[in-house]
Amino acid sequence: MRGVYTIPAGEPFLKRFTSVLLDGSFISGDDFVASRIMLPTRRACRSMQQIVYELNEGRSLIMPRLQPIGDVDEEELLLSQYGLEMAAIDAPPSMPKLQRLMILAKLVMARKDFTQGYDMALSMASSLAHLIDQIYTEDLDIADMKGLVPDNYADHWQITLEFLKIISENWPNILQQYGFMDDAQRRSMLMNMLADFWQKNPVEEPVIVAGVSGSIPASASVMASVLKMPKGVIVLPGLDIRMDDESWAALDETHPQYALKTLLERLNIARSDVQLWPHIGDDRSHYSARNWLAQEMMRPASSSARWAELGHDPQTPQRIDEALSGLSVHVCENERHEASVVALLLRRAIEDEGKTACLITPDRTLAARVSALCKRWGINLDDSAGLPLKNSALGSFMFLLLYVCEQRFSPSSVLALLQHSYMG
Repeated sequence: MRGVYTIPAGEPFLKRFTSVLLDGSFISGDDFVASRIMLPTRRACRSMQQIVYELNEGRSLIMPRLQPIGDVDEEELLLSQYGLEMAAIDAPPSMPKLQRLMILAKLVMARKDFTQGYDMALSMASSLAHLIDQIYTEDLDIADMKGLVPDNYADHWQITLEFLKIISENWPNILQQYGFMDDAQRRSMLMNMLADFWQKNPVEEPVIVAGVSGSIPASASVMASVLKMPKGVIVLPGLDIRMDDESWAALDETHPQYALKTLLERLNIARSDVQLWPHIGDDRSHYSARNWLAQEMMRPASSSARWAELGHDPQTPQRIDEALSGLSVHVCENERHEASVVALLLRRAIEDEGKTACLITPDRTLAARVSALCKRWGINLDDSAGLPLKNSALGSFMFLLLYVCEQRFSPSSVLALLQHSYMG
């Protein structure tokens, strides 16, 4: 049971992972109930609960403990350390995100060279907050930002570095003054403490980390401690075990497999020692032509000379045809046409019983348009990004209240407020 496994790209990760746990071939029923399963996000935990319900056909079942890897239960860790020679958890609480945003906005506006409005200050404060989270997530020291840009670099780099003094010099003192820690810093600290505790006191019950790439140093520390447990298991998402050794050795930070490569090096595990998750046979059934095409497209530049060999392989044309089978390209005239095409494709998909469809897009405007079009046909889409507050009934009501105050109760603003559904 103990070891490192992978579920190849193209497989429904959570469904394949959960089905093996439920059928009893990998883990006994008692161990399943007693196990702790660590997933990347809360959403993944909810999805696994739903999959368990579906696979178990609605029958009652005692679930294992599902936990996002970044959500360390501080009280549980404190109780576990009781009576042991471990460092006490002595950390201030996390600063509320809204308070942090307001403080950063004030620091931006306090600069003599800042001449724009408060809305721009809030936007820049949000970017600074994101940068702070990235620094602490990577277990870096915020004070080291001073050495990012050598003195002989162009002046605009020095201007940027001067602006970042807002957080490199002022922010640690502000946190100390208010008695807070940054949330990302606190989360990394608790994860590192959990990893240290498990290193010295491994648990006997099964602990499974699934779907986590280990790109965050603190999560990689937790995974390293899990691997040393008697029943510790790691299930990696989409590790390419068929990539040639030359390409694997040449991977850099821009490649999607680089994070997994770095994790394996940290765990001191060779890629050849990673096993396929049970019931995924070591054949070409999981290694589709599309996987092959994606691998070739992302081949590192140092091994791209191997592309010439594809021209001499008589199977290459057939594999390319298989890889592109089922793919279609729609050229749209404008955004409205694009949304209409997507909505029609979704509608056509659900007309077949048992068929599902999903829209993946970073464009929130497109997603909103597609959702509105589908709603005309009585199709309510589940938007995983949620509904912005300003678009909700409560948000629009609060906006109208503020608008009435701003307009000093003008007839038009009061009329708009009275027409809201909350006014009866």
